[in-house]
Amino acid sequence: RIAERCMARDSELHSHCARRDMYQFGVYTGRSLKGTTQALRAKNVRYHTFWGCDSFQGLPEEDASEQRSSHSRGEWQTGTFNAADMFKVYDFSSLERRIKRYVDDTHVRFIRGYFNESLTKALAPVLRPALFVDIDVDLYISTMQALDYMLTNKLIVVGTLVGFDDWPAGGRRGGEQRAHRELTKKWGLRWKNIVPGCKEDRANKMQCVFELLAIGAATPDCDCLEPRAVPFRDRLTSRHGSSASA
Repeated sequence: RIAERCMARDSELHSHCARRDMYQFGVYTGRSLKGTTQALRAKNVRYHTFWGCDSFQGLPEEDASEQRSSHSRGEWQTGTFNAADMFKVYDFSSLERRIKRYVDDTHVRFIRGYFNESLTKALAPVLRPALFVDIDVDLYISTMQALDYMLTNKLIVVGTLVGFDDWPAGGRRGGEQRAHRELTKKWGLRWKNIVPGCKEDRANKMQCVFELLAIGAATPDCDCLEPRAVPFRDRLTSRHGSSASA
């Protein structure tokens, strides 16, 4: 999708691609980051900097209000996807060199830390508006922190593409879908889903990718499905400590 837009002469993004930044929230070992940079290089798509944002210590604690899907509760525990543990490298400079060597792209730079600590006001002037934002952070809290920071600092702009790697797995009531809906309302966003069929199928491994059409709209539109009502018996179960998945 990025290559198509940046290579198309009639695309509004064409002349801006080389001046914009790319962002990946959730780097882990760098595997998907490497795949993305290789694909763009093969298409001769230019961009300024590719920022990889990660704690490199695994997932944070999820927000207490989150109604987690069964997949989220079972697979995405605090500390999961710890790159330091994966490589048995606990010095960050050494870990950073290892992942950068693997990714092998001079445009890549890392922002280390949990997003509520690393995404600072002082950092924002260094960053450029996003060509593409890859959200691969699994959790509601991380998705909210990453995208709200980007919107606050005008780094997500009209035309930016935002991809959600774990859209179905987090459930319709939680995870990335909940964050997307809440931020759409907060900022008055209007989106266009450009990957038809990605929204419902939990077995679907494709990203859900949205193009931002407007900010500050009187009638926000997430271009997504609203959560189904929770049956009464599931609400009772949830009150006794087990969140209903959707």
